[in-house]
Amino acid sequence: KTGMLSAPDIPEFSDEWSEKTDYRVTVDGQKILVVHNFGGSTVNVSFTSSSLDNMILSNGSVTVKDNRLTLGAYSSVLFLQ
Repeated sequence: KTGMLSAPDIPEFSDEWSEKTDYRVTVDGQKILVVHNFGGSTVNVSFTSSSLDNMILSNGSVTVKDNRLTLGAYSSVLFLQ
């Protein structure tokens, strides 16, 4: 079964946009936090700890410790919200 994907809630990007981006999408009524690192070096990002509780998919190097997310170069991760 294929789920219905709603339009993502993507923030406006400024000229200072970094190589890391995050946004939320809704699939069949379930909210998902999507985080990408499009850059060639590791990035560290802080979220509320509950946002990072339920990882459902990752690609590349992804580490979660407390409310800190570490993404290796060219890595992505999805969390059920």
